[in-house]
Amino acid sequence: MMDEGDFRVGDVLSVACPFTLTRVERGVTWDHISVRWPWWEIDTDNDFAHWNGIVALGAGSGVRVAPEVEAELFRTDPPPEQLKAGDVCRVGVPPTVVHVTAVDHHDPPLETAWLPHPTQTVTVLRRGLSYREFPDGSHLDGSGYTLHPGDGIPLRLRTVDAPVSVSPRWRRGRRRRRLGMAVRRALGLVRL
Repeated sequence: MMDEGDFRVGDVLSVACPFTLTRVERGVTWDHISVRWPWWEIDTDNDFAHWNGIVALGAGSGVRVAPEVEAELFRTDPPPEQLKAGDVCRVGVPPTVVHVTAVDHHDPPLETAWLPHPTQTVTVLRRGLSYREFPDGSHLDGSGYTLHPGDGIPLRLRTVDAPVSVSPRWRRGRRRRRLGMAVRRALGLVRL
């Protein structure tokens, strides 16, 4: 996994999470399957939010798939349509290429109903998806799927590509080189 401060908007990452055993709490309903989340603990000291340890994952069950289901990174094995409440399955993320659309740092850590509390949020869109595909006026803003590196989920994040970043020092040096070249041209020391 990368250091938590290494992510930038525009990065292209490969994200994966090893498949881990868990139990289905509720079969597919409204394009979601509910599973007992194997990585987080319930924060019993939180006075503002309560969580029951269950996470609903997007599960396409028909021809038309809702945008929030399409953005889902986590998968079940076996597939959701083969599962019902009480079944044992595995949940994880197969290697997937994503684009970083937002990065937020939380100091103090984000207060959530689970432990550990996240110190960073990285929002990603799977390759092939665009924020424009999310309907206007919906609760979805099109920025993508949120990940919290370091929150207990064993995500493996690897940079595939990153936007070029030029340091201010390099820019200053480039300006000096251009100025020097202009002076040499003016003095006739350089032929055009």
